[in-house]
Amino acid sequence: MKLVSRSSRVQEIFSRIAPYYDFLNHLLSLGIDLRWRRYAAELIGVGPEATVLDVATGTGDFALKVARHTAPGVKIIGIDISEQMLARARRKVRRAGLTRRISLQDAPAEELPFDENFFEAVVIGFGIRNLSEAAAGLKEIYRVLKPGGRAVILEFSLPQYRALRFIYRFYLIVIVPLIGGIIARSGDYRYLSQSILKMPGWEEFEATMEEVGLQYARHHNLSLGIAVVYLGEKPLSVA
Repeated sequence: MKLVSRSSRVQEIFSRIAPYYDFLNHLLSLGIDLRWRRYAAELIGVGPEATVLDVATGTGDFALKVARHTAPGVKIIGIDISEQMLARARRKVRRAGLTRRISLQDAPAEELPFDENFFEAVVIGFGIRNLSEAAAGLKEIYRVLKPGGRAVILEFSLPQYRALRFIYRFYLIVIVPLIGGIIARSGDYRYLSQSILKMPGWEEFEATMEEVGLQYARHHNLSLGIAVVYLGEKPLSVA
């Protein structure tokens, strides 16, 4: 019941902030989030006819980046639990002329509606921390990956350097909810800031990836650790 309750709350939050989501993302990150997604998309490393899943696709920014940094034959399926976010993603996909490559559907990350060993890669951008349970989402990512397939997880983090961490925490606790409240006219950005502060550290998250079966778990720090890309592969031979 607790997991269902949290999932419903997250769905309500993202449905409310959907009209402001892209604008505030770019404003609050000073546009750096676009570079983060591009960097993560370049790490996918799939073949020319692969199928990629974008979990918690939101307004589709990560799916669009994947399409632009992979071969024309690569197909992307984006899933999200907020129909309001998906509606905006569909408009962006149509404007980009990518409807043949990107399809979108309403589905929860913790219960993916796909067969085992289906995708060559699974990506999730700034969404793992909002799942009811990160381990459950990682288990599903592992399940739907083909042997040898790669998981690419882009997420916010806390910087390693103490002075920068102090400044960043102040930014998350004070500035982000203030700006989000003014523009989105709600307190939902306070929840989003808190979810970043509650993210586990790099070693703990990589350990969780390994526990669900993803091997070679590792990470790349971005912008001095404000964001991080986690990578892991499904073994070629699964016992």
